[in-house]
Amino acid sequence: MRVVVNNIAASNGGAWSILEDFYQDIKTYSDEIEWILLVDKKKTLVETNNIKIIECPEIKKSWIKRLMFDFVNGKKIVNSYNPDVYFSMQNTATLGVKARQVVYLHQSLPYQKERDFSFLKKQEQTLAVYQKIIGRIFNLLFKFSKCEIIVQTNWMKDSLLEKVKNMVTVIPPKVKVINNNTPWNGSDKNYFFYPANGAEYKNHEVIFKAVDIVISQGYTNFQIILTINQREVNNIRNYMFLGTISREA
Repeated sequence: MRVVVNNIAASNGGAWSILEDFYQDIKTYSDEIEWILLVDKKKTLVETNNIKIIECPEIKKSWIKRLMFDFVNGKKIVNSYNPDVYFSMQNTATLGVKARQVVYLHQSLPYQKERDFSFLKKQEQTLAVYQKIIGRIFNLLFKFSKCEIIVQTNWMKDSLLEKVKNMVTVIPPKVKVINNNTPWNGSDKNYFFYPANGAEYKNHEVIFKAVDIVISQGYTNFQIILTINQREVNNIRNYMFLGTISREA
């Protein structure tokens, strides 16, 4: 069995972490499954007897090239390996692939309903593009490729099924605790850890408002740990701002 995996978009952050976890998992599979990974750069990935890694840096250089891959020339690259399964880990399906196609959809921005981002506000323009344009491209590719889709949460599945009729499966991400040297060991304080960057749609403002409400009700024995730079907030003693940290930190 041969599986072609497309994760050309991954180069750092959460997307690269997901790719590394996936790579570690497939290393344990038997040699009966042959894996071909299409990536931007190999970085820490090493080829094995049953894993071949193909660098495709040109495709990631612009959105036009990525769209051309998904709509026009990607099928030639994927079909040239004659896969039994094509697995896209970067939210988008690829038209014209002859194999069974599965897409891992982890970009939630087009499917959330709490915020409506505006093209008229400079700080929201990129988010508006994802919400109002890129999301429609995702759905168009899903519809015409007839791919199967994997999401992380039930609410994503429900929101997605309002727009497409594809088969959707929920598989929550695995979380590994790799460092026990944490401030909450031996403490009676309640700690809440939210590992996310400072992008506006990550909704840190919701956390700040919730903390103010909870403290106004008399609950103070807790601390919020965030992986963003320090911000001006009320009740600063109830926060720990770590800034960007490595995955091993």
